[in-house]
Amino acid sequence: MSLTQKATVYGAVHENALNDVLQALIAARPAYVTFSSATMQPIQLPGIGGVDWEVSFTDVHVDLGQGDVHLTSSLDLKVQLPAGPKDINLAVVATAHPEAIGDVLTFRLDALELVDITPDSLESLLEEVIKALLGGFLAQVQIPLQNLLPPSVPLRLAGTPVIADDQIKIYANVT
Repeated sequence: MSLTQKATVYGAVHENALNDVLQALIAARPAYVTFSSATMQPIQLPGIGGVDWEVSFTDVHVDLGQGDVHLTSSLDLKVQLPAGPKDINLAVVATAHPEAIGDVLTFRLDALELVDITPDSLESLLEEVIKALLGGFLAQVQIPLQNLLPPSVPLRLAGTPVIADDQIKIYANVT
């Protein structure tokens, strides 16, 4: 190969490895998946004042298929009311897609569905709030391409990451 040609580099991550990394990230940095009045404002209710709350994503699992990232999770919502603490658990199903921003791989939330919430208006309201929280978490998941190889090997992503065969496939050029 002449020195003027670019070599294509291929890398892939299987969904099992992605789940292992995700579980390690959540264990090491639980603040990425837990939001609460300890770091944000309490909910202000008339006659009660500030109500402490906490939202946590647990049992997060990724399934790669059909060009999308499918996320399943439980969502624990805890509210400290004057009558005592209240805790509910919701099933969350979401889809996202990988995105290359410069030479960083990240994920963008496409859709989110809460399972079996009625009435529909309450389900829609909760989905919008949870979309914002989960979208914020996914925005923090950034994988710089340069971390995959030694710094002496400069790479530039070639196109959009592809999802196939239970893997995220990335193509890059040596520059």
